Amino acid sequence: VLFGRLEPRKGLDLFCDAVDSLCRMERTGFSVTFLGSPGNPDVPAYIRQRAERWSVPWRLIEGFGIGNALQYFHDNKAVAVMPSRLDNYPYTVLECLGNGIPFIATDIGGTAEMISPEDRARVLIDLDVDELRRAMARILDEGHAPARTSCDLDAVELAWLAWHGTLLNHAPPKSPMVLP
Repeated sequence: VLFGRLEPRKGLDLFCDAVDSLCRMERTGFSVTFLGSPGNPDVPAYIRQRAERWSVPWRLIEGFGIGNALQYFHDNKAVAVMPSRLDNYPYTVLECLGNGIPFIATDIGGTAEMISPEDRARVLIDLDVDELRRAMARILDEGHAPARTSCDLDAVELAWLAWHGTLLNHAPPKSPMVLP
């Protein structure tokens, strides 16, 4: 499943190139899903054009909220693919980490910092279509387990709640309303 905004900077073309390659190698037993919002109105047509050559079923799912998207992964035992060319701290990776969704992503920006060091080599790839294809083929052959976070997300949430609580305790007093 290509997960996230469906646009070139998020790796739409790299993903399609990797699927092209898998199909040329006559790989079967998988399906392809595009799950996200098109970054451009021409994206659905681009996807249809690319998919015409594929020997595997595919679908485009637009308009899912995050709850439905996460449920889709769980219901279909799907693996998220996020081959972004440019990202700082991708929320899609954080959503996968926090919800136990297996994924592969490009090792760009701060992505590695989000993932447990023990899992990075397994889930992170260079920004290269051949490496993406090899990672996808490995997943088809061996399966893929969810990665772990580099920090305890529950502890982070509690720290944020505590910090926001201190703001409430130090809020400036409300001034009385003066009417003219």
